[in-house]
Formats: sequence, structure tokens, C-alpha cells
Amino acid sequence: MIAALAWLTGSTWGRYAAIGLLAAAAIGLLLWRAYGAGETATRAKALENTIDALQTRIETDDSLRALSPDTRRQRLQQWSTDP
Repeated sequence: MIAALAWLTGSTWGRYAAIGLLAAAAIGLLLWRAYGAGETATRAKALENTIDALQTRIETDDSLRALSPDTRRQRLQQWSTDP
């Protein structure tokens, strides 16, 4: 291990190799962070869509609940019959 470290710091090619490894590690870290940010954004969008669907369902249920039984039956019968 010490010999590899001495080669990296002691020779010109070793320094180039060390710089290349550091650059590759930095690029890898940037890509990893970008992927993580994209995954977080995707999860947030999915959660937003779920909340929107739930709000729509609640509004629909409330509007049906507010109707009289006869009106509700007629409205729901429109959805349940085949065209």
C-alpha cells in the first residue's frame, strides 16, 4: 500500500493517475447526486398525483352524499348502465 502511494506521489505518471482517479471519483459523485435528486423528484411527483386523486375522490363522494337518495340513484345509474 505504501509502495502504491509512493508511486502515485513520486512519479509523473503516478500523479496523472491520481488526478485521473480523483476526477473520476468527482464525476461519479456528481452523477450519483443527480440520480438521487431525480429519484426524489419522481417520488414527490407520484405523491402529488396520489394526493390529487384522493382529493378528487373526496370531492366526488361529498357531492354524491349531498344529493337526495333518488337523485343519487339516478346519477349512479347513468354510470352503471352500458351505453
